[in-house]
Amino acid sequence: MAARGADGAGLTSRTRLLLVVAALVVSVVCLVVLGARLAGATDSSASVGDRLRQLVVGGEAATSYDTATAEEAMSTADQFVLRLNTYGPGDLDDQNAMPDYVARVEEVMTSKFQVDFEENVGVAEQVVAQSGYAREAELTATGVETIDPDSASVLVAASLTSSYPDPDTEGERLQYGPDQLRWQVSLVLVDGTWLVDDYAPVAAAGGEDLLGGTDAPTDVPTEAPTATSVPAPSDGASSGAGEGS
Repeated sequence: MAARGADGAGLTSRTRLLLVVAALVVSVVCLVVLGARLAGATDSSASVGDRLRQLVVGGEAATSYDTATAEEAMSTADQFVLRLNTYGPGDLDDQNAMPDYVARVEEVMTSKFQVDFEENVGVAEQVVAQSGYAREAELTATGVETIDPDSASVLVAASLTSSYPDPDTEGERLQYGPDQLRWQVSLVLVDGTWLVDDYAPVAAAGGEDLLGGTDAPTDVPTEAPTATSVPAPSDGASSGAGEGS
């Protein structure tokens, strides 16, 4: 009985050893296959983690939602909000137009949206030329709402400050605000570059900001328009231009 028990124990040990060896062989084979697939079926310039992700969910679709892509879309949306809402007398030329301002804004727009912008920028130019109005935006929050390989929707919140020449003190300006702006910015991918194709003001029911917080009242004298009451020079008919919330 003792001998048979010893033989049985020895057989069990050998069996376990064979199983371990077999598992190691399978692991090595899997690593070799995975290495070959990483080398031949993914972008060699990507990190190992990104290349593994490409294998799991498939090529281009896997990389279209990565952090870098989202950051690029948000960066363009941020620049759009900042550039569209930052202008003043310093942008005027001898013809009371703002060509440098227009060029800055159109750099982040699609050609279709540029047409709408150019049709409405005269409103801002007229206000600036006649009153010395200036406007400045400061970002407070940005987040991706939706994104796919060739389009994205980004939510941007910013504060707007307006100013006018002080009638009592030469060289000084009176500031009003800040007022709150919350926009949904629509972007499309054009030749590898994210460009803004439209935008609209956004707010949840009850005035709750979709990016957090609520609309805050502003104590701005009635004789001075708030930053948001001067329209941003874009297509107000389709996008609600110039509305802050």
